[in-house]
Amino acid sequence: MDYRYIPILGVRPAEMKGLEELAPNAKDAMLPYIVLQPWLSANELASAVARVNAAVGVRTIIADMSEPMPIGGKRRPVHDAFDLLRNSADGYQHYVEFIAENENFIPAVQLSDLTQIDRQIARLAELDRDVAVRLHEPMLQYAGNIAARFEGVIPSDRIHFILDFEKQNRDILVKAAISLRTIRNIRNALPDCSVSVSASTFPESFVGLGHQDIFERRFHAVVSEALHAENIIYCDRGSARAEALGGGGGSPAPRIDLANISRWHFFRVDDAADKIEGFRRAANNAMEADCWDDLGIWGTEYIKRTGDDDETDIIDTATKCTAARINIHLHTQATDGGGDEGGSEEVGWTD
Repeated sequence: MDYRYIPILGVRPAEMKGLEELAPNAKDAMLPYIVLQPWLSANELASAVARVNAAVGVRTIIADMSEPMPIGGKRRPVHDAFDLLRNSADGYQHYVEFIAENENFIPAVQLSDLTQIDRQIARLAELDRDVAVRLHEPMLQYAGNIAARFEGVIPSDRIHFILDFEKQNRDILVKAAISLRTIRNIRNALPDCSVSVSASTFPESFVGLGHQDIFERRFHAVVSEALHAENIIYCDRGSARAEALGGGGGSPAPRIDLANISRWHFFRVDDAADKIEGFRRAANNAMEADCWDDLGIWGTEYIKRTGDDDETDIIDTATKCTAARINIHLHTQATDGGGDEGGSEEVGWTD
């Protein structure tokens, strides 16, 4: 695989909009890992597939089905379709057939029923595609055993492992040692496989918070250096959280977020007369800050429109703020800081 960046995204409005509005060069540099979910209130699985393909331009993605979502209201036919794809019978037959029907989809090995892993890997080998394996922290102890199941079945240079530490904070660097030990165990069986380490350190509270380092970047740098940048790809949650926030607490204060390669910047307005005024002030505060970089992309143009008193298509909800932030973050990470050119030696493979 030859990608610079793997963002883990869900099929939610802000993430899909932020992805869809990326320039083609940024989309070409990344391999989105999409956790498929029902699209809004649609009844059919096809609606989610269509929304993802519209966002990526029918480029290659990793398509995962492993995270059941709360139904939230009346059960719909789409929930039955997802349940069928998560059925582990005969090596996750239905999921493998679903992947086969979508030529731009790379499968993510399903691990909820490890008794089916050998049969599943055999089925996936018949697709003759690359394969992704995402391991959450409790599964890392089995990483070497899982990797060994691929030996002689799928070439190791067609396999990508993601060690996903999910919700973390600035202390994520303490996970470097277990990451390196796990990667060694994986590469004992699959020496040519590519790997990523991933997490979400996006904050939950913004009161008094003007900026925060992107700790996922530090984490990646430490692991990459220890691996001599060999077949390791940067991976994160696309500046989204590892899980959705619960309800309650009222509407958040208007805020505009910026992102460069290694730091988030937050511009929050707590004393606005209304949300429109609050978002306009936040946008202008962002554009006047030293960290502002007019990238000429959808996200920064949206912020510029928001700061203009004469514009009506502006950021005026938390979802729109999130979409702009995700768009800027995805572009920045995929283009090594916002430039159109440049490469990396590391590639191999709501608010």
